[in-house]
Amino acid sequence: MKKRFILAALSVILIFGLAGMGTMAWFTSRAESNENTFVTGTLRLGGKIDGTFEKEKFATLNLENMQPNESRTLGPVELKNMGTLPLKIYRINAANPEGNLELAGMLEIEVKFDGTTVYTGRLSDLFVNSKGFFTLEQKLAPDAVTSMTVDIHMDELADDTYQNNSLTCDLMLNAVQTNKTTVMIMDSLGSPLEGAYFSYWNGQKWVSLGTTDSSGSIGSILPPNLTTTHVQITYRGYTRTVNQNIQNQSFFVFGTAPVTVKLVGSDGQPIPGAVAYVSYAPDYPGPTDGSYRALGTTDENGEVKAELLPYDYYFQMSYKNATTNGISYNIADHPVITFQTGKVHSDSGKCVSFYKSGGGSWTNFVQDIELLPMSCVFRFSDGNPNEIATVVAGQVTNIH
Repeated sequence: MKKRFILAALSVILIFGLAGMGTMAWFTSRAESNENTFVTGTLRLGGKIDGTFEKEKFATLNLENMQPNESRTLGPVELKNMGTLPLKIYRINAANPEGNLELAGMLEIEVKFDGTTVYTGRLSDLFVNSKGFFTLEQKLAPDAVTSMTVDIHMDELADDTYQNNSLTCDLMLNAVQTNKTTVMIMDSLGSPLEGAYFSYWNGQKWVSLGTTDSSGSIGSILPPNLTTTHVQITYRGYTRTVNQNIQNQSFFVFGTAPVTVKLVGSDGQPIPGAVAYVSYAPDYPGPTDGSYRALGTTDENGEVKAELLPYDYYFQMSYKNATTNGISYNIADHPVITFQTGKVHSDSGKCVSFYKSGGGSWTNFVQDIELLPMSCVFRFSDGNPNEIATVVAGQVTNIH
């Protein structure tokens, strides 16, 4: 049964009930062959309550009458590996909030094991799927015990608007077996992503870990003599490599950034039905060499939304059988990328078709057509020679 983690601000009682601290997973399955029995180990984390260690539970701590800009220390609380496998505690997270969640943004917490800081952040961060991971994982052999404390500081900006408010949530620790390495990818909202390809360097070559499923993660047991390795991720064609000491940190979380590619007309109004493209990185270990792939088709708002690793990409927009040249953007700095068309007006009313200079096919022309900014060749029905003109974004280009 989970206890609750209750907060009340300022002069109201502030109570911390840390409980229900469970493991990420444990294994109790059994396989039998004739008269031989093979039993997997168990992975269980417990806490001491009233002098006795209980599986997947945690002692309650109380804190009263906390004031703005005040710091307190909660604990210590003893934790024990009550299973048969060595484990490592790698994350703390919160869930099921009730009350005023804004209070969580006023509290800075610092988690320590045996006096060593493993996590610092706002309580509000613990509600985000991509956060709460320790900078140093706490390893416990079977029957080993560690002491955890939580230092908490209330922001000095917590004013009278937070009085007589409370917040209740479940707080949990997460653990895995020590020889397991897990890689994960999440989007900007903390939701897991499918289709990311992971691999690691074994000292001689890249070894595949696989592709993420709906959980956004892959777990694997790496060679025991491997202490430092490169972990590589490829998502939507962009590859990132990190060098990591897996003895100290074996849970890798990669995050994407949101990007919106949009097309608007010369009057600033959205244009649906255009196709946005993004270039794949040259080092992508797949069937591409830096070519462009479709990111999506603009919707009624003229937008294509996607999640990409936060790096540089080349973007193109295709509309009316013509495609712009690639433009480079770092999506961490430019989360919204806007293309704009220009209007083309035939003064004679005799233009019948056009194509992009340097390549393309003839396309029917209609008066005041919106085209992407580029050089185009225009053809007329009254015998006037073909005319080359440059379409300018946001402006009207007049032709014969």
